[in-house]
Formats: sequence, C-alpha cells, structure tokens
Amino acid sequence: MSVGSELRRAREGRKISLQAVCDKTRIPVKYLEALEEDHFDLFPSQAHAKGFIRAYAKVVGLETADLMKAFKTQVEPVVAKITPPNPESEISSGLSFPFFKKKPQLIRRERISDEAFDPDVEMEAPDLPARRAPAASLTRRRLGRGAQAILLRVTFLLLLIGALVWMGPSVKRLAAGAWHGSIPTFTSSKPASSALLPGLPIKDKYQHLILKGLDQSWILVTMDGGQSSSEFDLAPGEVKSYRALQGFKVKIGNAGGVDVRFNGKPLGVLGTTGQVVEISLPPGASGS
Repeated sequence: MSVGSELRRAREGRKISLQAVCDKTRIPVKYLEALEEDHFDLFPSQAHAKGFIRAYAKVVGLETADLMKAFKTQVEPVVAKITPPNPESEISSGLSFPFFKKKPQLIRRERISDEAFDPDVEMEAPDLPARRAPAASLTRRRLGRGAQAILLRVTFLLLLIGALVWMGPSVKRLAAGAWHGSIPTFTSSKPASSALLPGLPIKDKYQHLILKGLDQSWILVTMDGGQSSSEFDLAPGEVKSYRALQGFKVKIGNAGGVDVRFNGKPLGVLGTTGQVVEISLPPGASGS
C-alpha cells in the first residue's frame, strides 16, 4: 500500500480539493502534492512528513496507524540525535574575565648539547655580568615619582578649596536654619511618576514569543487576531522572536523539535517528534 495513493484515493472519494486540505491543515499545496506522489525526500525531515501525513489523514478520514506502518516500509527511518546543552560548559564559557580563566602552564625546553652527557667534560657556568641601571636614571625615576605625588596632592587641595568656596553660602544657610529649627521643606504639586522611581518596574505593553529550533520543523505564527503572520521552516539552532499587542497563535509541524519561551517563561517542547500542535498564547487569546 502506498501512502500517497491512499491519501489521494480518500481525498478524491470525498471530493475534497487540495486547496481545501491546505485551508484546513495550513500545509502548503506543494507539500500536499509531494505526499500524494510519495516524494518524501522533498521534506526537510521525516518528522515533517509524518506530521503532515497525520494532519492530511484527519481531514480525509483515514486511520493514521496504518499510514505510519506503510510509511516505515517505504522510507528508512532516520534517527535525529539531539545533544542536550551542558550548563557547566555554558557557565564556564560565560566567565570572560581573565582572572577566572586558568592559563596553561608553559613548558620551556632548554637546548642541551651532547657535551653535557659526557662524564669527562666539566661544565662550568659562565660568569654573566649583572645588569644594573645607571645611578643617574634611578635618580630621575625617583624624582619623577615624587613630583607626580606632589602634583596629585596639590590638585586635590585646590579642588577641595574650590568646592568649599562654591558651597559656602549654601552651607551657612543650612547651618543657620538647623540652629534656629527652621529647615525649609520643598514640596511639589506634581505627583511622582513611577518611571522616575528606581524601585518600581515598568510593564512592557507587548507580548513576547521566542522559538528555538531543536530539530527541523515547519511553523506558522499568527499575531494580533490575524493582522500579521509568518510561515517558515525552523532549522536546528535557529532562533526566531516575535512581539504582539494581543497575543499569538502558533502551529508547529514538529512539536518535539521546537523549544518555546513566552514572556520570559520557558514552556519547553509542546509535544512529541512529528506531532502537529496548535496553541494560543496567552491561553484564550485570539491569534487568527
């Protein structure tokens, strides 16, 4: 039994067009034609093909179990190996400061001649003259350091005196008010804005969606009640981000191959490999 012939026979028996199947499953017509012709090599992965076969079978009223068995006999299975991320490696790679990195020990090799292994030859260390800096250069260095220290002290004193002169009248008025018990208070008629207070967070008006590919998967994202949409194939390691005012409606052709994050909260994978999943974010929001 051919999977494509069974799908086509069931569709023609119910007098359903390919465009009608496309409208119900949101699967492009080119992929539907490839299913009916058993051209499974045109799909990004076998997970795509299985998910599309299940969606197609539901529309034309076929049992997916028999189709999956026929698919396994027609196509050799390909095991997709996903390596989970290693948190320790990510933490170590994130420490970019030089004092956190362990420097490799340098091993220096000295060139030793054959004479060093001759027991009859006595090796004597040559007398190397000690390199000393001239006395005049040391004196200049000490004088330079002393001049820099004096210059820094003088600059600090001048800045302190200038600050006292500039703030003198204000300090006198404040001291006089504190002495007589009449410290002026400053009031403002305008209410304090939450944007000016450092402790209050500012709420973002958008809904944020982040999709990360773990395996090849077809995805359709609809935003704000159908005002805009995006249909694409998400490759492993690829990341897509969206924002909307009301919410999203997401349809995933391979639910086990996509990691979902909504408004900063990880939702993880929404199903198994090859499963077609459709979800609204936030729950109850109209995406289309």
